[in-house]
Amino acid sequence: MNAKRVIVAFVACLLPVAGSVQARALAVAPTESKPCVGTAGKPTRVLWWILENHSYDQARGHMPYLDAKADACVILTDEWAITHPSLPNYLALSGGSTFGITDDGSPKKHPINDASVYQQLGTSWAAFLQSMQTNCQLRSETPYMARHNPPAYFTPITSACAAQDVPYTALQARLNAGSLPTLSLVVPDRCHDAHKNTCPGGDTRNGQARQADDFLASELPKIIASPQYQSGSLLVVITWDEGHSDNRVYTVLLGATLLPKTTIPTHLTHHSLLAYVERLAGVPCLKEACTAPALSGVGL
Repeated sequence: MNAKRVIVAFVACLLPVAGSVQARALAVAPTESKPCVGTAGKPTRVLWWILENHSYDQARGHMPYLDAKADACVILTDEWAITHPSLPNYLALSGGSTFGITDDGSPKKHPINDASVYQQLGTSWAAFLQSMQTNCQLRSETPYMARHNPPAYFTPITSACAAQDVPYTALQARLNAGSLPTLSLVVPDRCHDAHKNTCPGGDTRNGQARQADDFLASELPKIIASPQYQSGSLLVVITWDEGHSDNRVYTVLLGATLLPKTTIPTHLTHHSLLAYVERLAGVPCLKEACTAPALSGVGL
């Protein structure tokens, strides 16, 4: 067989390769406009970006920047918060349970002496709270809301919270250094989390969504440009603590290893997001996360 025939035969053997494998083999570096490119491998770190009080249909279609990222990456179309109001959902994400809490009381009102994903991860977690004045701040000081800071509630990690639960301004240095831990929690303040507020535009639901979208547009490019995102080790999960008209929420995944333009229709809950982090970290599941539907897919 001559050289030309060998080459033709080799190329022909490559053609039947599955589309997903081809996409991952041909992947290029992620960019701000194309943040999901199917890079080989799976994430080793997760960043949760938590927004407030919009159901799926109240957010999807009302946030041009996030919608563009969702269309370019991965959307979970059937992901649900656990209950109302805000705090029990943050606790469910953190510990697989609402711990019987049914209000938005402060950490001092609801100290929780129980396990959380933060305790499981030891030093490999961090929380970045916008407008928080001191580490692990236990009292609200508008626009910072203590009820949106779940590590502050778990008493077994009081010392860790004082060191690892920090103002949002600390995030950029960690991004630049490529030193984000296994789990990072990012919580915007009241003017940027889509909650009703007194900041300009905060008196209507669409205005609140636009506030959150504008903040994402200013901040998410920095995350996408970071070394950990570019290498494929960082998965970004943007979700809402709870819905408003119903509790189905708009959840978007971004990561270099994810295949672009993907929809995951599986029924999932906030416990599923917790269970994903626990599997990724190799730690035991907590409470309701043990039976939650699994978040899975190519590149996850």
